[in-house]
Amino acid sequence: MYMVIKSSNLYEISMPSKNLLTIWTGQFGLEVYEEIHNDERNRILHTAFLPFVFYGVFRGIPTLFLIPAKYSWIIIGAIISLYCGYYATFDQEGAILSAITTLPTAVLAYWHLYECEYKSMSRFQHFIRSVGYLAGSLFLLEVVGHSLFEDVNSRMTFSYVTNAVIYSPLYYAKTFVEYIPYSFLPTLAFMNWQLS
Repeated sequence: MYMVIKSSNLYEISMPSKNLLTIWTGQFGLEVYEEIHNDERNRILHTAFLPFVFYGVFRGIPTLFLIPAKYSWIIIGAIISLYCGYYATFDQEGAILSAITTLPTAVLAYWHLYECEYKSMSRFQHFIRSVGYLAGSLFLLEVVGHSLFEDVNSRMTFSYVTNAVIYSPLYYAKTFVEYIPYSFLPTLAFMNWQLS
């Protein structure tokens, strides 16, 4: 099932084959996201690097809006709750898994936000570093993962971008166990490096 803009003129472009303005919801939205991640190498890349995307978001959003570090856990918690609350409407197990698998990067992001106030790094430098992790990971996922390994590249339309934003944490949670060495070890190594 998916939402469409209610207009007779837009009916055609809201169909899945046209997909310009469609926002897919529920289980169907997850299936659309999974559909363009068929190659195992691309799935491995996603499970290895999606945590760094989450980290960049958790660290970057509070910095962007100048939220004091001691309150940034509220923003991070709200993001996780919003996603998991939505996932619970159609996949309760996936919602719980998503909360568990994104928690390590959320804790690490909060730690860095809190630690930043006691170091010489400015908020701007902090934000740039967050964007760097986010952009670097997205480059690997979208350019390398999709361009080199997928027969059907992810299509850069409103529909597919919003689909990735909405469903990538749930996709990561569902592939985490299958590719646990690729999922867990890079995140663990990164956390150990950042906290040392």
